[in-house]
Amino acid sequence: MLPLFVSLLFFLFLHSAINLWFSSSPFHIRLKISRGFASLILSLVGFYVLYQGFFFWRQAFIIKHTAEDTFFNALVYGLMGHFLADFFWLAYGYSKEKSKPRLDLIIHHIFGFLVCAYALYLNVGYLMIGIGMTAEMMPVTTGIHSLGQILGKKSLEQRSVFLRLVVLLGWRLPLWIFVFTILLREFATGNTRVELQNIYPICFIICLFMIALDLYWSRSCIKNLRVIQKIKVSK
Repeated sequence: MLPLFVSLLFFLFLHSAINLWFSSSPFHIRLKISRGFASLILSLVGFYVLYQGFFFWRQAFIIKHTAEDTFFNALVYGLMGHFLADFFWLAYGYSKEKSKPRLDLIIHHIFGFLVCAYALYLNVGYLMIGIGMTAEMMPVTTGIHSLGQILGKKSLEQRSVFLRLVVLLGWRLPLWIFVFTILLREFATGNTRVELQNIYPICFIICLFMIALDLYWSRSCIKNLRVIQKIKVSK
């Protein structure tokens, strides 16, 4: 549990530091920037995990772990600490700054926290959770967008929307679809693994949930890009 509390304190400190640094900006802008920095850290860790665990791609990166696997155990607890820090910071923003949190963000975080807790309960999927942290590249682009707003650079705002769509369509969606396809093939051909035998349906639900959420965000990005294009044409 120690990694959870260390992570919680670290990310709360990060949120607080960014909050003070950009104190003159609205809370939702400060939140996006601090989450952008936090997500950059998570993404870098995620790509390191991908590099270390790429050998397990044939298993969709979902494998059995042991109690002695301290690195991945700490990794999952650390991610849970990040989710909790975000919850506390969203609660702060709502109570002190009257900033209403986005429903999709709350749903995503609750879902992610529960997935981590269930993985720890089963001792399965730590590697995939670590690799899933690469998907945090999307909040990084949101942070870039907010920086563009603060700096008054429309070009930076516009590029961030395009980058967000690239992350969604070029990485996040292919990742979840890849995992779903591998598991579905195992299930359909009867080549199921003992460690996953009772949780294939849950794995499918998790993948489909993430695919649906990313499709929702992709659609939002496409709408924003169309608005940007119309503004450019009108000028």
